[in-house]
Amino acid sequence: MEKIFKQTEKISWKIMFSNSVYPLWLKLLSLYNATIFLIAIYALLFWNISPNLEISAYGLSTNNPKSLIGTFIIFVLILNFFTAIAILFEKKNVFIVSKLNVIIGVTICLVSMFILPIFSTSYYFVPRFEILPLVLTYKTIKKIKLKL
Repeated sequence: MEKIFKQTEKISWKIMFSNSVYPLWLKLLSLYNATIFLIAIYALLFWNISPNLEISAYGLSTNNPKSLIGTFIIFVLILNFFTAIAILFEKKNVFIVSKLNVIIGVTICLVSMFILPIFSTSYYFVPRFEILPLVLTYKTIKKIKLKL
């Protein structure tokens, strides 16, 4: 049993960080996104312990994860997690999931930068630098898809 576990562990790390189609920066960014998701889920599970929990993603933020914005932020974090897993383990659906993640992320960033400050006094214009890795991810995934 122990021998099988060691072989499985070697295979998974080899798949994650071998010389594969995806660049290392993209895999590390995906690992970071997966870690952020796990931390956010841990924090949400212990919501009753910490009532002043603020969650945010791409410029949207809320103190109540049970609100509409909170539910949407949790959905975005789940999508980021699935994209990260698809990139790390090189799943077949990586192109669809990553493009969907990038489109939703860029849309949320643009809305939080330009539209929310117009309609709400609590939001103001802040440049969102999350757009840069999203655009780089999209270009890289598009380039990899053309090669395959």
